[in-house]
Amino acid sequence: HADRVGAVSWSSDSQQIASGSEDKTVQVWITTNGTLSFDFQGHTAGVLCVGWQPDSSSVASGSWDGTLRDWATIQHGDHFNAGDQIFSYDGHGKNEVYALAWSPDGNFIASAGADQTVQISRGVDGTPRPGFFTGHRSTQHVNPVRSVAWSPLGDFIASGDTDGTVYVWRVAGRKTVFTYRGHKGAVNALAWSPDGKKIASASADNTVHVWQPS
Repeated sequence: HADRVGAVSWSSDSQQIASGSEDKTVQVWITTNGTLSFDFQGHTAGVLCVGWQPDSSSVASGSWDGTLRDWATIQHGDHFNAGDQIFSYDGHGKNEVYALAWSPDGNFIASAGADQTVQISRGVDGTPRPGFFTGHRSTQHVNPVRSVAWSPLGDFIASGDTDGTVYVWRVAGRKTVFTYRGHKGAVNALAWSPDGKKIASASADNTVHVWQPS
């Protein structure tokens, strides 16, 4: 990379890593020897997040340019060759896409944006699946969504914002089921435990919290 690297993601077979950089590229490389497999170019600003499709057939990326893109890492029938861009989704407008998360079945992508929403789009072509989650919107100020994580069973999503709040919401109906307000700074990263019972949240308040939605 020619500039700062801000995001990495392992492929499910542990053979490749995707990395996103301020140089506007997403690169895919072999973990055993560092050989570059793909150098995806298309974003017009730095890349903020990357994530492998669960079957490792593509890599999604979000950027300062406001787009969510997906890149093929294998042949997709007669539609896409390895190395092609599968789609570019611009539903967040010109607002940064700070974080993304694939659904466990690989059919959908959740993207968190500076437009204060979490949007869900189809992994195969980027078609949006409204309604979008708007629980982070503030009437006092702009409150970007900085992090997003899909639960292991795919029924819930957790998303964190600049105000330090995490919402846990049901994918079906996009309704909040739990709100966590333990942080005093932006929630920049989220991760569900593999059993789906706990959530770890990392914040600009210099802390990581582990908590259980109830």
